[in-house]
Amino acid sequence: MKLYPWQQKQWQHLLQRRRSGQLAHAFLFYGLEGLGKLDFARAFAEFMFCVAPVGDHPCGQCRSCRLLQAGNHPDLLLLQPEEKSKVIKIDQVRSLSSDFNQTAQQGGYKIAIIAPAEAMNLAAANALLKTLEEPTEDTMLILVSTKPQSLPATIRSRCQILAFLPPDKAVARQWLLEQSIDRAVYEGNVDILLGLTGDAPLKALDLAGNTNLLLVQQNWMVDLFKLLNSEIDPIVLASQYKETDLILFCTYLLNLIGDLLKIRSALSQYCVILSNENSLKVARSLAERISTDKLFTFFDKVLNLEKHLLLGINLNKQLVLEDLFIAWVRLL
Repeated sequence: MKLYPWQQKQWQHLLQRRRSGQLAHAFLFYGLEGLGKLDFARAFAEFMFCVAPVGDHPCGQCRSCRLLQAGNHPDLLLLQPEEKSKVIKIDQVRSLSSDFNQTAQQGGYKIAIIAPAEAMNLAAANALLKTLEEPTEDTMLILVSTKPQSLPATIRSRCQILAFLPPDKAVARQWLLEQSIDRAVYEGNVDILLGLTGDAPLKALDLAGNTNLLLVQQNWMVDLFKLLNSEIDPIVLASQYKETDLILFCTYLLNLIGDLLKIRSALSQYCVILSNENSLKVARSLAERISTDKLFTFFDKVLNLEKHLLLGINLNKQLVLEDLFIAWVRLL
């Protein structure tokens, strides 16, 4: 069973509801990518299936636990986009509904995990609604989502909602440092990794495994300063950034603007991206030349772009980057 240190509150909440006989037949687990929501859903399913739990955890030894560990428990269904597809289709949901109408092979519950739930197309979501409205006894649906606002309100309203928030930075930092990866690559940059991922430890861990990441974000900083010094054309730079992860770049820009605002407020010790003396020296001179109002205006622009990207709205990447870089140049 995989349960992370920052998930104890949600775990205890569900255990308490089970003890009091108040478990819902449908749950919506939502939060940022990289918080381990799917792992949590699997862990809770394992606990629900276990016939001899030890305290607050599954025993790991009974037949149900062993079937889950082997990845072939007959009463656990996982709905995800099929290979080469980005959506969960109506046929997958109909198959789930049909399966829920049959008796559990191991006795007890049948549990289905839908992840990411926002990948359901409209037809699939409508088909799921019937199952939510007329739940079969001893069945449980767990929807896992990073974009709950993309789900129809009729589905959200029929689920018990459980939010997963980023952990305290100290908890995330400690967990990251305990992982057995090359510390020399990133140990001095944990705060940068967490800043780039919204304090989502698992996403930060993935980024830490990318040995080019820190070099990439250093290049971003160099390019942005070159733009301000008219050493590079915004349109040319936009064409060079076509393969850039836009969501990650937006997060970087938000942290950068946040750091510039901190420098203007004499709070440079709390900077995330501008964490070394060389970058701070350059940033201090820059921060003195840009008004706070302009920094907040640019921050709002990037934040709005990030929201559109997270909603999955298709945007012309070249035009978006051109607009972003031109707005950056106009800060001065």
